[in-house]
Amino acid sequence: MKQTPLMGAGLLSALLAVGPLAPAQTVPSFSFQPEWRIRHDGSQADAPSIGSTSAPQEWLSRLRLGFGWHDASGLSLFVQPQHRQSEQLAGSHWRVQSVVELYQGYVEKRYGPWSVRVGRQILAYGVHRLLDDDNWNNISRSFDALRLRYERHGADTDLFVGRVGVADGKPIRPMLTGLYSTLPLGQQNTTDLYLLYVHDHKAGNNFGLWTVGTRPVVHLVRRTEASVETAFQFGSNGSKAVTAWAYGATLSTVFPGKAGLRLLLERDFASGGDPTNPHHTNTFDPLFGSSHAFFGSLIYDSWRNVRQWRVMLSGAPARRWELSIDAHFLALADARDYWYAGGPVKGANGQPLRSPNGAAGREIGTDVDLIATYHLSKTLGLEMGYSHFFPGHFVRTLAPALAHEVNWFYLQPTWRF
Repeated sequence: MKQTPLMGAGLLSALLAVGPLAPAQTVPSFSFQPEWRIRHDGSQADAPSIGSTSAPQEWLSRLRLGFGWHDASGLSLFVQPQHRQSEQLAGSHWRVQSVVELYQGYVEKRYGPWSVRVGRQILAYGVHRLLDDDNWNNISRSFDALRLRYERHGADTDLFVGRVGVADGKPIRPMLTGLYSTLPLGQQNTTDLYLLYVHDHKAGNNFGLWTVGTRPVVHLVRRTEASVETAFQFGSNGSKAVTAWAYGATLSTVFPGKAGLRLLLERDFASGGDPTNPHHTNTFDPLFGSSHAFFGSLIYDSWRNVRQWRVMLSGAPARRWELSIDAHFLALADARDYWYAGGPVKGANGQPLRSPNGAAGREIGTDVDLIATYHLSKTLGLEMGYSHFFPGHFVRTLAPALAHEVNWFYLQPTWRF
């Protein structure tokens, strides 16, 4: 029988009737953090990112229950089961999968400025270009990991090692080892420094990739700041040597006034290369990063063989309302490489789109997103989004059957307590 998000309504109502589980005190020993989110997606058939397969239009639900406990000694526990529905492609058809699983479950102990956490947990850092929880997806992402943190004088450093525990159906889940620091530079400026190593010696290709990067954030004048994240990669993928790099530069300013109007200008680049080269790979790997946050609601690109200009205007023009308009101008970094939206994008024939001699050009197209959020109360929000894609020369040349404008919308209420 088809499941709907209403299956969680009875449980949610019961939880609301019970009310907070924590006793009334300044620092409660127990906490309860439920969240229920449902979303309806409506998309035009034959969208370029999914080839000739029409995605279903379903109400999909995600219910999370977070239970926390801590004591005065610095010991804390957190358990977060989730019931989620997600779309899975089985052959040429999509199906809705309903799963109950443990999204997070860890033990943490603090020792002065030090803390150690072990168990299933989120590893998300910086602005989430390389390490993100993929919250837009109903499945999201968490790691079975050990994390050591040091915090002092406004700086913090994490050392962690783990493997993906919950993710969007990846058959290969390599080990991740990382060192990530955020350091203050004066009173307003900061910089992130990181070293990440992803390796998998069970996939039959002896994959090992180092990523070193930095992300300074500088306040230029009042209400205006700039940041430039740069990352370099080296290592091996089977018999191929890997050398790649990427950057993401942003300039944002907030205008005076109650609306908090913010203008963001962004430039993104990630290297690509000829995938048939038998000795070298120059295509940047975005690891476990976010695509939705940087490349648009349609997720027609990722931080991989990409050049993008982005312009976003956002603000709160009225009480309870938040609005944004976001334009993404997408192109390939190397015209000989694949177009990546996650993996290589496939055409109507099921084959990845690629122009070996670069004759199809670089232009993927333009994605424009309109998003409105209305806060009905402190706990209930309603988000509405609409996206429109204008295909570029690359799509029109290699996939004329898919070279049409695409409309997509979503409606997403979320309850948080």
